[in-house]
Amino acid sequence: MRVVESHNANVSGKPVEPPPSAVISEREHEVLQLATMGLSNQEIADRLFISLRTVQAHLGHIFNKLKVSSRTEAVVHALKEGWVTLDDVP
Repeated sequence: MRVVESHNANVSGKPVEPPPSAVISEREHEVLQLATMGLSNQEIADRLFISLRTVQAHLGHIFNKLKVSSRTEAVVHALKEGWVTLDDVP
């Protein structure tokens, strides 16, 4: 009998990333989606009815969780993982 190790991989052998909800909060996902659309921090704050400081905090948490250092890297990561699509980009 063959023992199969349990890894997060799909049939092609490519590692399967967890859904965004397993990595970032729902609100952080909303902020990331709006950042993908090219909105400024102030525009994101206005759209979500939160303060600019809160948007900055959410982005900081996103950067830490995704191990990136910029909005661009965060958006690229989200695109690669399928958390956002090019349809989200204007």
